Amino acid sequence: MRGPVGAIVAVAGGTEFVHSVLAEAGAVAAAAGFPVPDHEVEMSVGILTQPRSTFTSSLYRDVVAGLPGETEHLLGDFTRRARLLGAGTPLIDLALMQLRVHAATS
Repeated sequence: MRGPVGAIVAVAGGTEFVHSVLAEAGAVAAAAGFPVPDHEVEMSVGILTQPRSTFTSSLYRDVVAGLPGETEHLLGDFTRRARLLGAGTPLIDLALMQLRVHAATS
């Protein structure tokens, strides 16, 4: 989302987006036989919906710094595994495409 957690949840739809992305990731984990425990989901939601939080992902920090990222190692591999499991990840796919475009044009 090209910003810190606080900026994401401050805009309309931001909190819902976070919940949706976590649900996609959780569905993939469950399809692989590793359901995410409820307390882990709650912890992630708490971290990723904290108002005014300055937390950012390492992928975001790499993009901002103009460094090569771990796009394919993280999101690319994750989405490939999701496809093999028959799990849909439209929001994660969108993030992956954005990062691939950035890498190709940087």
